[in-house]
Amino acid sequence: MSNLYKPPESDLEIAGAGINQPNILWRIFFWINVILSPLILLVIFSVDSLNSLDIIDLLFFAVIIRVLYLYSYARELNHEWVWKILSFLYPIWYLFYEFLGPLTLDMTHYGSPAVIDRYIIISIIFFIPSAYALFAHAFKSNNAS
Repeated sequence: MSNLYKPPESDLEIAGAGINQPNILWRIFFWINVILSPLILLVIFSVDSLNSLDIIDLLFFAVIIRVLYLYSYARELNHEWVWKILSFLYPIWYLFYEFLGPLTLDMTHYGSPAVIDRYIIISIIFFIPSAYALFAHAFKSNNAS
């Protein structure tokens, strides 16, 4: 006769139990970016002429929103090679668009002259975690969800 109080013996596992969920702060950071993203629409419609560098910057922001979602909610990573390439391109783009461009070229940021001012501190505060999430998701992810 079997013991009624003995738990069943099986090799069932909880799906995704081996996945390390990122800290809740990553989800908060993702939602802060999502909440601030409508400001981009305001900028797009209020600026008379966006140049190609501004459009590239907007595309990078869309990629960052996507990767923050994937990383903060531990979602599956598709096309891993694309994310690896972007994890190197994004810091290069950021350095060019925020520092090298304003110092070396006569460029504009969304219709106004590009200068290095106090705004750069806010930009760095958003760049560092975003770049880390992109790199961590591209290279440390096990493609598990």
